[in-house]
Amino acid sequence: MGFLTIIIVGLMSCYLIYKAMPFFFKKGIGSMLLETDWKPLDENPKYGIIYMIATTLFGSLGAIVLAMPIGIFTAIYLVKIAPSWVTNILEPIIAILAGIPSIIYGMFGLIVITPVLYEVEKNYFLLKRDAILSSGGANLIASIVVLAIMILPTIITMSQTILKTVPEKVEHGALALGATNLQMIFTVTLKSASSGLFATGMLGLGRVMGETMAVGFVSGGNVAFPSPFSSVRFLTTALVSEMGYAQGRHREALFAIALILYLFEMILIIFVEQVMKYKQ
Repeated sequence: MGFLTIIIVGLMSCYLIYKAMPFFFKKGIGSMLLETDWKPLDENPKYGIIYMIATTLFGSLGAIVLAMPIGIFTAIYLVKIAPSWVTNILEPIIAILAGIPSIIYGMFGLIVITPVLYEVEKNYFLLKRDAILSSGGANLIASIVVLAIMILPTIITMSQTILKTVPEKVEHGALALGATNLQMIFTVTLKSASSGLFATGMLGLGRVMGETMAVGFVSGGNVAFPSPFSSVRFLTTALVSEMGYAQGRHREALFAIALILYLFEMILIIFVEQVMKYKQ
């Protein structure tokens, strides 16, 4: 099964390269990565994706920055502080939330989060009515919040598992030296579990970078610079929204986007592996 997995990944890599390279040979990778306009259906088509790359990176990093502290502190509470009856109630709920399809989180964001952000926009852009109409609450902030909510149950569950692997004798030693329970948690437990928690954050980052349906509901869909209240488009939403009708050079450009996103994920995985080896 291990060899089969390697073969499947290799075939996927070869297929993406085969479908994307014609575009790179004809248009060049530099123009795609540096230009800002994405207009594949114009008479003079343009295939710049730098704004979509920036949106994907800012949105993913923002979601992890928001979700990681909440997830880690929740895991600490459940593992080290909460009474057993509280843990027995919350853990099944968290497990259920982790299994909910991402499209449900997107619908929740569309119905609940975007109207709230629209009201915030109307106050923030009180004298700029055009800016309000350009987003309507579906913007980068909404995408970050939805992604953070979506990844939070997984981060909590993984962080719990990592915290439980910290040897009790290390924690007991800190308590024996006079540390309080909170001092022990923040100076010993978290330090011992830091590499595992870092890996959790990076895996969560990889998950949100590849998310499609959730952000498709709340990002707005415009290719624009990723400012907080602007309607934006992620790399993944460009693929899912345009692949169904794309032809010719346009289709080749979408495969090029898929290859770039694939390379981002691979680089992230290699980075995590190297950091984990260094920490060990």
